[in-house]
Amino acid sequence: FILIIKQKMNKKDNAIQIFAENFNLIVKSRLGFGGFGTVFEIKTPIDDNALAAKLIEKEKMYYDSNLILRGPNIVDVNKIYEKNINGKAYSLILMERAPLKDLKNFVNLIRERNLLRYVFKNPFKMIGDNFARFIIKQLVKGFETLYMGNYTHFDFKPENTLIFNNMVMKLTDFGLLRNLNQIKKNNNKVIIPGGTLGYLPPETYSNKNNKITFEEATILDYFSLGATIFYLKYGKKMLNYRTYKDNISTANYIVDLIQQEINKIKATKHSDKDFIEFLCKLIQYCPKNRLSFEEIYRNKWLNKILRKY
Repeated sequence: FILIIKQKMNKKDNAIQIFAENFNLIVKSRLGFGGFGTVFEIKTPIDDNALAAKLIEKEKMYYDSNLILRGPNIVDVNKIYEKNINGKAYSLILMERAPLKDLKNFVNLIRERNLLRYVFKNPFKMIGDNFARFIIKQLVKGFETLYMGNYTHFDFKPENTLIFNNMVMKLTDFGLLRNLNQIKKNNNKVIIPGGTLGYLPPETYSNKNNKITFEEATILDYFSLGATIFYLKYGKKMLNYRTYKDNISTANYIVDLIQQEINKIKATKHSDKDFIEFLCKLIQYCPKNRLSFEEIYRNKWLNKILRKY
């Protein structure tokens, strides 16, 4: 095998070397870091195409690492290797590599270079409505796969939306994935596994014992979807906040920020009222007022007939 890692070596690099030696993998480079693992670019002896490989400690995963989701707009997993290294159990998840990186990188590129001004005659902020709808429909298709399998993502955000050729969007990073049927069996409660600040709704902080109900878990992702749509449309993170030692204080602070953003969105001039209603109903701080998956799927704005750019 050939092992090439240009960056400074660390524990994860040592672990990926062991995987390479044991499973005859070619490691090209380190692509990036996540909250729960490190991603490398690799090749296998039987596949000339480069793959992305996420190395993660199994104790940090909240679901069976052998579970492979299949469906439209879900990243394809090639294979999963497992090995104990220095007393720790690791999984190496091989998946298709996104040539255009992720949605956050894409939005940042637009913000820095203002590329879309050459594409759309009447851009709404940074992203035209038709193009935004094209992207969001794909995200909803990805969530349909999770919904039909009774799963919730728990960590959806722009970084976890990979972009492939022809602007195909695919959901990824299922390290916090939870089975909703299992929540029902566990006294209808689930421990909140984590997530990313700015994309988590306030109920993740306001509940006792750091647990949320089955009903709350089913719609938690849709707040994160709304926050991601906000990032796509406005080119910035919807919520920037710090956490307090007192979770209730954090939750109340987030509620105030959400209401401020909703007021700003509704005050936007020359905007599509149907889109404003769609976005504001996704980012409601009260879970009961948030759109369900069925309501998202049937939404008036999302299902408008696409016009030519």
